[in-house]
Amino acid sequence: MSLRTLGCMALTILTVACGAPRSTASVTSEPPGCAANCIGPGKIVSAVGGFTLTLTEKWLNGGNTTQEFAISPLDIPDDEILFWLDVSPSTNRDEPVTGVPNTPKGLYDWLAANRNLTVSTAQPVAIGDGIPAIALDLRVSDTTVNLDPNCPGRACVDFLWHTPPWSAPFGISDTERLRLYLAQVGRGAKANTLVIAVSAVDDRELTAFAPRVLSVLASIRLPDDLRP
Repeated sequence: MSLRTLGCMALTILTVACGAPRSTASVTSEPPGCAANCIGPGKIVSAVGGFTLTLTEKWLNGGNTTQEFAISPLDIPDDEILFWLDVSPSTNRDEPVTGVPNTPKGLYDWLAANRNLTVSTAQPVAIGDGIPAIALDLRVSDTTVNLDPNCPGRACVDFLWHTPPWSAPFGISDTERLRLYLAQVGRGAKANTLVIAVSAVDDRELTAFAPRVLSVLASIRLPDDLRP
């Protein structure tokens, strides 16, 4: 799930009942309604900033608007890769936080200082055709006090907010993991942070999903006005 849902939102990669991770191999079978809701293979234009990416297989299209582009693999449709621009920090009470620079470092520093989250050290990476970015993993802190009566776990934390008019909070529960890729895009007045969120139910599943995610991220190409 994503910014389309209010409150603390589940970001899951499901495991099978025995506890072993599901295969992330490509499959040819299609779920009902795939003809209308699937995209790829081939080049896809995102409504988020107009960047393109190339898919080597069919994916479920979770939405392609100017606020969010979301895709999920056919074989594990609860996995997601989400793409956003114009997101900013929020409190766990879904109140926008001001004063945080709209840069990868500014957003990372704020996340790392958030006592409701446990955040890994940012790692330098490159996406697309060499676009500098940082990658970080995060989860709900063991000491977080839950404020969401509908939380599916022990505690949920909202921590991101999309700019109006689509002002929906984004968060995770303690049963989930999230990997964020943050890249500086645009220049001058158009400078922005591209946020790419990858969901997983645990560290093992996040690792299993990684090769398909990296293939997608490597294919990103930015339009001229988003080049850093």
